[in-house]
Amino acid sequence: MLTRRTLATASAALAATSLAHRARAQAAAPIRIGYQLPLSGAAAAIGLQTRAAAEVAAEHINNNGGVNGRRIELVFADDKTNPNEGVAGARELMGSGINLLATGFLTFDLFGAMPIIQQTNTVAVSMAGVLMSITHEKFDRHVFRQNTNDFQALTAAARLAVQRYPDIKIWSAIAIDGGSTRDSAFNFLTAVKNEYAKSGREITTFPPQLVKNGATDYKNEIAALRAQGVQGLLSEVFGAGGVTLYEQARTLGLTQQLKTVIDIGNDYAFAKAIGKNIPSNFWAYSHWNPAIYPNSKLSQSIASAWSARTNDPYPPTFVYYGSTPVFIFAAAIKAAGGATDSDTIIRTLESGIQIETIQGSWSFRKEDHQAQCDLSFVRFDPIDARPGFAVTDHVTYKGTDLLEPPSPGVEFKF
Repeated sequence: MLTRRTLATASAALAATSLAHRARAQAAAPIRIGYQLPLSGAAAAIGLQTRAAAEVAAEHINNNGGVNGRRIELVFADDKTNPNEGVAGARELMGSGINLLATGFLTFDLFGAMPIIQQTNTVAVSMAGVLMSITHEKFDRHVFRQNTNDFQALTAAARLAVQRYPDIKIWSAIAIDGGSTRDSAFNFLTAVKNEYAKSGREITTFPPQLVKNGATDYKNEIAALRAQGVQGLLSEVFGAGGVTLYEQARTLGLTQQLKTVIDIGNDYAFAKAIGKNIPSNFWAYSHWNPAIYPNSKLSQSIASAWSARTNDPYPPTFVYYGSTPVFIFAAAIKAAGGATDSDTIIRTLESGIQIETIQGSWSFRKEDHQAQCDLSFVRFDPIDARPGFAVTDHVTYKGTDLLEPPSPGVEFKF
């Protein structure tokens, strides 16, 4: 005979069973991470490399039990190397319920998506942006920068110049005439002069040679650098333009005059493109290279998996940019006991948890969400054997030794 008590007991049992089923379903549901990347358009080559790195990192975690038993699922939006497409992709990702986002491989992705990130309470990892404004005047609690910033990179480049080339007396720079690269070139020349002065040496610096993005003729700039007797050069001319620049520099005698080049932005892509014609003592700014971390099991595992996936034996620094958001979110979710809501993830990342990445363990600085990670320079030199170049040296600087004081909301002045 059914009574009110038995009906209540049955209802409670059914409710408990339903809740248990829902809890198990939620626990089994994948953790979805969105990526904004240039998968087509002018920057597609490096965007596709970064995507492969993200997929390798997700597979690594999934093959090792996932995050608290849950698999990671990556969802990609193609910004097509176009700011408008970047905003549309961000809207699509966050409109589908994704609240964990890797963005800012191209700076316009991060800044274009910012209003949507704020409206949807999304947690965003800036993959590659070096602009000081990200953690200063444009600081937002939803955004965490996973790489070092422009001040750290330029200070490290200046220290490298003094430490490895103390006898160079004349420095200049060549850079794309854009806001961030132009400023970087001028700021480096100030930094390098100051670093030499600290060691009791005086040097001459010439204003940077500024070139148009996409230029194919650098003869006038090369002639100016030759006439100035420049021996040390900071270079910020990217991609195909950088290859053309140094092919012309070799033909016109500049590379024979230069004692070193410190390059910001090209890495292995440049070395592979120019091969045995790469200038001697060519130092490339890098957040990661397998040669730098030979004793890291995670670094070597991801490098091997990336090469197997892409059939490329030379994993570039873009592997760091693509894989690290996966490791960041996985570490935060694990530390938060499986929680994936944005407010919990933000608090967890601000708490100083150690995040294991392919360049080792580091944490975010709470005040401005700046990664307290390292940065490196890898030296390439030409060789006779294939592929025409080799990594002959590297130097790593602790990012915390170069980190400026936090000032979120306030413009940083070099």
